[in-house]
Amino acid sequence: MFLSFLLTPWLLLAAPFLYFLLPYIRNWSIQDIPGPFLARFTNLWYFYEARRCRRYLTVHALHQKYGKLVRIQPDQVSIADPDAIPIVYGHGTGFLKSNYYDAFVSIQRGLFNTRDRNEHTRKRKTVSHTFSAKNVGQFEQYIHHNLEQLTLQWDKRSKQANG
Repeated sequence: MFLSFLLTPWLLLAAPFLYFLLPYIRNWSIQDIPGPFLARFTNLWYFYEARRCRRYLTVHALHQKYGKLVRIQPDQVSIADPDAIPIVYGHGTGFLKSNYYDAFVSIQRGLFNTRDRNEHTRKRKTVSHTFSAKNVGQFEQYIHHNLEQLTLQWDKRSKQANG
């Protein structure tokens, strides 16, 4: 009986509906976040904007319309709030990195693109002493000198460009 249902034309009608409905149901926790209607069900509108090289303009316009949180895909929210950076990206927040970070993997994952929480914790412990307040303070003199050199180069090049 189930097999006969699979072969019916009803399945052809129901399949696209279920394809777009399931991500909406699966991501119920972000359903209250405003955004374009199609963003709740499909990525197609977003891909269209990216293809037209207008994705960043569109997302900016959506933030102006809807506010700091905008749903831009069935499973993705864009956040335009500097106060959210430590909440979303901070250590121990419970948020996992998205598959976007897979694009930055070459041979093996580093600290920046590791998505697994346990692996990231292990790698972070390895380098955490480097970023202690004491060590960062010791590098300040070198950084200050390099920033002075960079500023001098920019001044020199801007004078050359202006004649």
